[in-house]
Amino acid sequence: MYLLPECERGVITTKHGITTCSLGLTNQTAFTFKLGYGDEMLEKLSGEELVNYVIQETKDNQVVYYLRLPQKGDYYLIVFAILVPDEPVTAEGTYKAICEYKVVCDEPARAKPATFPACSDVSWGPDGFVLQHGLTPNNRDGILMAPKGHTEVTFDKRGDVRVYARLVKPGVSDAELKKALSIRTEGDKVIVSVDLPQEGEYGLEIFANNPNKDGEMFTHVCQYLASYTKDPPLIAYGKVPDVVKQKVRRPLDPSLENRALYKPLHASIDAWDGGSPSQYLSEGYPFGQATGATPEKIFTQRAVEPEQEYKPHSSDVYTSEIDVKPPEHFEAVKITSKEEAPEPEVAKVPTQKLFKDTNVFKDIDTHAVEVSKLEHGSFRDILWHLIYARDITNDLDRARAIFLWLCSKDLNELNFTDFEKGSPEETLMSLKNGQTTYARVYETLCSYANLHCKTLSGYAKGAEYKPGMRFVGQQGQHSWNAVLVNDTWQLVDCHWAARRLVGKQLSSDNVRYELDEYYFMPAPAQLIFSHFPENPTWQLIEKQLSREEFEDLVPVKPTFFKYNLQLLSHTDAVITSTNDVTIRIDCPPHKTKSLRFTFNITYDDGREEFEGLKLNRFGMQELVGSICFVTFRPPEKASYQLVIYVKDLDNQAKEGIYAGICEYKVVCEATLGNRAFPPCVHTTWGAGDSASKFEIVPLQQGAIVSTKNGLAEIKFRLNTKTRLRFMAKLKSNDRDDKSLGVYTMYRVVGDVVVFRVNAPSDGEFGLEIYANNPESGGNTLQHVYQYLVIARDVPDLVEPFPALSTGFLGPQAGYAQLGLSTVDQVDPFIQTSSGDLQVSFGTTQPLRLTSQLMFASNNANKEVSEFVLQQGSDTGVTFVIKLPEKGMYKFQVFAAPQSAVVESLPGVYNYLIDCRGTIANGVPFPKQFGPWKEGCYLYEPLEGHLQPNRPSKGSASSYQHIYFSMEVPRAVTVAVIIGSEWTQLDQKKPGSWEGEVYMEKHWEEERKASVCANFSTSGTSYSTLLEYSI
Repeated sequence: MYLLPECERGVITTKHGITTCSLGLTNQTAFTFKLGYGDEMLEKLSGEELVNYVIQETKDNQVVYYLRLPQKGDYYLIVFAILVPDEPVTAEGTYKAICEYKVVCDEPARAKPATFPACSDVSWGPDGFVLQHGLTPNNRDGILMAPKGHTEVTFDKRGDVRVYARLVKPGVSDAELKKALSIRTEGDKVIVSVDLPQEGEYGLEIFANNPNKDGEMFTHVCQYLASYTKDPPLIAYGKVPDVVKQKVRRPLDPSLENRALYKPLHASIDAWDGGSPSQYLSEGYPFGQATGATPEKIFTQRAVEPEQEYKPHSSDVYTSEIDVKPPEHFEAVKITSKEEAPEPEVAKVPTQKLFKDTNVFKDIDTHAVEVSKLEHGSFRDILWHLIYARDITNDLDRARAIFLWLCSKDLNELNFTDFEKGSPEETLMSLKNGQTTYARVYETLCSYANLHCKTLSGYAKGAEYKPGMRFVGQQGQHSWNAVLVNDTWQLVDCHWAARRLVGKQLSSDNVRYELDEYYFMPAPAQLIFSHFPENPTWQLIEKQLSREEFEDLVPVKPTFFKYNLQLLSHTDAVITSTNDVTIRIDCPPHKTKSLRFTFNITYDDGREEFEGLKLNRFGMQELVGSICFVTFRPPEKASYQLVIYVKDLDNQAKEGIYAGICEYKVVCEATLGNRAFPPCVHTTWGAGDSASKFEIVPLQQGAIVSTKNGLAEIKFRLNTKTRLRFMAKLKSNDRDDKSLGVYTMYRVVGDVVVFRVNAPSDGEFGLEIYANNPESGGNTLQHVYQYLVIARDVPDLVEPFPALSTGFLGPQAGYAQLGLSTVDQVDPFIQTSSGDLQVSFGTTQPLRLTSQLMFASNNANKEVSEFVLQQGSDTGVTFVIKLPEKGMYKFQVFAAPQSAVVESLPGVYNYLIDCRGTIANGVPFPKQFGPWKEGCYLYEPLEGHLQPNRPSKGSASSYQHIYFSMEVPRAVTVAVIIGSEWTQLDQKKPGSWEGEVYMEKHWEEERKASVCANFSTSGTSYSTLLEYSI
């Protein structure tokens, strides 16, 4: 890699909010990036992720970044890279930071919207991954200009490769987007043709599949930006720097050579502390990997929904009055053999569901449940009441009504006293007596409702199944149905729909009746994870699985598909590992705020502890973007069971109830020792269940933070005007909670709350964050976030923070009501290397103010307020501070209205000052009395000790004189008093007093000098303002 001449400088300026930058390539390389705004490296502006304002385009010999920025200001673009191997691999590599640009935006981009389409990857154009999957692109650019709405992408293919494409554009229906695409094959070429329905920008995603190797697995291989605009590329996207053919002049990161690659959907980049963005970049905190994983493939587990919702019979059909008794002429007739059902064909594999949401069946369901509650004398009566009395003619409506009736019917209420052998009544009674199956009954009911239905026999991964189990003999045998609806075969399992296992052990006490909608016509590509028919034709998937492949598949539960989740790794049920294991699950972006994941880990024999620690302590779960990461650190050579669960916080009826989604057997072939994660309250890291209640938004992605020299900051945006209270706890395997309490603190800076960690040593620490809304939550603190802090390069001597009460830093109660505002030091945590600083506040009314400075290092609590000079004006107050030694200081400001009668001034604002070095001279300021703090300002002398051998004589005529200059509003006279000698100062202008005092006779005789003022024209009383030592 090398820097192009036009991009060698570290600062780039936009024109109308648009710019580009580029790197040259000499090897196949994969890239990702991070874009932050301002010194805080904000990842969002106005709720929009900044990555959506950037296109990363990878070409043969360069990578180009197109930026279209939403707001004027400074941005930081950090580029990460890793080399691409010739063939796909399963091991994971680490992206490394290689360069950083500062981007100065002159004005917001004019494009509406400024964001690019949200596609699956951060990389646009045909990068090295498309070559790995047998496709050679003829279009090398990531941006396809379509001035008339038409464009094409052509690939040369090697071998048996299938291509799937889709368009992405908010506001345009799926139906329109599908119509805009067509794919055709001409010899060894695959051509994707696009006719865009309207002007704008579209994401064009390309997926590839080798059916001989991948089965039903499609891999996202590349994506393009299809631009239907009249503007030329230079105007719309900026100038692309030219590639100069040359030797590599600036090697960026030689350690990237020969690295194995895992292509993530989201880059995992560690957070950094508040300094310059590049200061805290780390090499990443690697996740585990193991054999049996398939991270380079995306197994299509999501069902394809119809373009429009299914419309059943009108509600009148199910609500009008009917005669529940069948008429005499009605006969229960089985579907005739002349209408023999067709065998399933690959061309008619149901790739699309027949409905979107089972709520569409609410009228049918109500009717079926009502029928199930009544007693009927014969099968004929049931059939009439359920189907024919309401003249249900739609295939799907009939199949649904029968499904609901069978799943809802209390079998104990079935009672046919007189029936013939082989009759439908005998079949129903056999189910009651446990002599037949739900599948046989469903087939019987369907056949009399003019529906073709088959009973499928095979194996199923039920409640007794454990990952890695092989099906032998009758073990795992099960039956379910295929019903022909609208000329396509659909799968139904009434037995599993009506019975759900609750609890760890299989017993009659743990099985409860509860309808599980998933088993009514699930996508065959989903049901294959749990159901395997003896006749492989009835898998109803294009690439059929062998029984061994089915046994290898991870058992995936209905809840997994309910929330439209997808495995991005580890589709095998058994994971063999010699190190850590990380499982990745993708969830829909619109559910990332409400879905919560957790897990449970046990040994294969059910034991839950290793050396006295729960095995769950060796696991960690976090949600990064839309991807759930579950990491397990096996402590010893053994077999483990790992079950992953999910719950939906939006589901108020079942809030707090987790449901299993998948289960693994982890076989660790090495003893790795005790590497438990820190002992935090939850195994879930990142947002907790209560996070959404407090309207706080994290400004860093993920739940893993690396320190720089032992320091790290975690920041949140406060989207509420309520003054929240917080508490932070630091956790470690090696230290007790009390001793760690002094290594973390928090403060509020504007609308951002910042939690700072000063790690006492290298290692892993857990940071628990709690919040409280005093207006609604009393004094109860709720767990809201949890982070894993990786401490590196910690200095030998680490100074803890002084003990601070909750909410000590920043504004206190009454601050806003007094009309105070910070002017310069808006952050209540100040770091200085000089020891000299100023703290200023604006005021809107006359106030009485004072302050206190405490040296607080090493458990000290020593007042050093003599090193603070309070300077007043009509519009504010400034505290001039000089710190006499290195260490931590607490600086507190107290205030009240000037008219208020109070015994002591209440605290209104607190600072913590970290003095890392000082050049201050150590001489205190003059002592200040109450009248001075009512708007006075001192120009000289500033040092509180007067002496002839001072560094400068200031405005004095000689070193034997001291010149006094100050502002004392409302004063009538001002005098300097030394012993019995008074020197009146001259009023040069209203409120401004100056004068020179001859000191030679006082140096040896006197020890103090006072500045006093008379504020009354009718009196002779003087008030002391300042006092100096001599």
